[in-house]
Amino acid sequence: MLFIIRYIRPAYKKADSDTIVTAPAIEEPIAKCEVDVRVLADVVVSKFGDQYPRSIVSNRYISAKAW
Repeated sequence: MLFIIRYIRPAYKKADSDTIVTAPAIEEPIAKCEVDVRVLADVVVSKFGDQYPRSIVSNRYISAKAW
């Protein structure tokens, strides 16, 4: 089962100026990648560790879309 993890970064406005400050974004293992590190690790282990064919690994995530 897949879960959606939503990161909420609060934004604050400085009292003495109009500057808005937010926390830095969480670093991603692959730039502009939408999946979490756990999904990437599962795909790598399934493909190379368990020797599953690519079609089985990709179909498992296509059929489990959260939307």
